[in-house]
Parts: sequence; structure tokens; C-alpha cells
Amino acid sequence: MLAAQDLGLRQVDRSICLRWAQHLHDRGFIRRPRWRLVSLRRYLDWLWEHETVTTPGTALLRAADLPKKPEYLPRPLPPDADRVLQERLKSSESDVGLGLYIMRRAGLRVGELRRLERDCVRDDHNGHQFLKVPLGKLNTERLVPLDAASLEIVTKLQNAVDESSQWLLQERGDGREARRRTNQPSSE
Repeated sequence: MLAAQDLGLRQVDRSICLRWAQHLHDRGFIRRPRWRLVSLRRYLDWLWEHETVTTPGTALLRAADLPKKPEYLPRPLPPDADRVLQERLKSSESDVGLGLYIMRRAGLRVGELRRLERDCVRDDHNGHQFLKVPLGKLNTERLVPLDAASLEIVTKLQNAVDESSQWLLQERGDGREARRRTNQPSSE
């Protein structure tokens, strides 16, 4: 672009940098535009330190000129896929699968699920059932309302665990045993 306009590096200014970035964008050359522009800005800073250009890169390409950072947030499951997932988890013979169902229905974190006590269901004065979630990420306990399907699964887990156990789920180690059990081939 500089050669086409018969310009040298010392003549690079902010408007040239912005036109060049727009040119690349319009032509579809930039797959990851932010990364490339940040690299260019650092290169221009290096050239400025070596007195090849007259203005630092941070002044030629400001932070506000860069495209927004992409947000790599998890995307929600489509409703049909979520329904299928919940049905499979609910019908699972594994306490891990049933635990994942409770996580999904009650909005629990993994650590909260692992720390659920065997006696984790509480009733209020109106006869509604709640899941008592132990101290978690926010360092607070909370009660999560249980619907009939979730209560049924919690009861199933309570009946499956040894009565001497304090925990709803037997897996209390580092999780390797649970992974080994869930990675076994299914008998379907």
C-alpha cells in the first residue's frame, strides 16, 4: 500500500494505518483482524524505538481502532437437544448420569454436586421441597426449588447410596473412578 502511494516508512501516519486496516477488511484478508492489527501496532512500536518511523504504533493504531475481542462464551443447546440430553440423563443407570441430571435441573456446579449431602432435601411450611446446596463458589449456602422429576431422581440417589455415607454421590475421590465408569462401552 505504501509503495502504491510512493510513500516511505517515515511518512506512515494514523490515516494510512486506518486505511490499510479497512482495505484488508474489505478484501477479506483478515481472518483474525484483532491479532493482526495488534501485531502491526507492536511492530510499529519497535520501528519507532529504532527511529525508523516518527510515531509509536500505539498512537497510529489506538485500542479503540481494534475490533472487539471475540467472546468465546458457550452457546446454549438447542431446546430439542437439551430435552434429549435430559431424557437420557434421567433414564441413566449411573449415579454420575443422574447427578448430571440434577446439576442441569438445579443449576449446580460440579463441586456443589459432589458436596451434596445424603440428606439434602428440605421442606418448607407449604410442603414444597428444596435442594440444600452446600457452600460453593460464592461461599454461601442456598436452597433450590425441586420439581417432581428432580425430587424423584434425588430420592433414587438417596436410596442407592449406603446409609452410612454422608454424601449423595459415592464418588468422593479425584473423579478418576467416575470417568472410568462412564467411559465403559454401553450395552445398547
